[in-house]
Amino acid sequence: MRKERWKEMAREAFADGIIEHNKAYSLRVFQQLTGMKAAAMRRARLNGLPVRRVGVHSFVLGSDWIKYLQEHGKIVGKDV
Repeated sequence: MRKERWKEMAREAFADGIIEHNKAYSLRVFQQLTGMKAAAMRRARLNGLPVRRVGVHSFVLGSDWIKYLQEHGKIVGKDV
């Protein structure tokens, strides 16, 4: 039962796709949450998205992602 509840919580978190400014995300989890594939991640990194490494593990900070979106994201909708 405990294992099933954990899986359900994980599914809910991924379904929302929310990146919080005060959290660090492994590169794999970050890509799952944002839906970015490897090519899109390479492009984002080349455009300035910092990816931090600790040993062999790579991480993206939520605050870095929000800053990147503010600088590089397009505004869409009626207000454009």
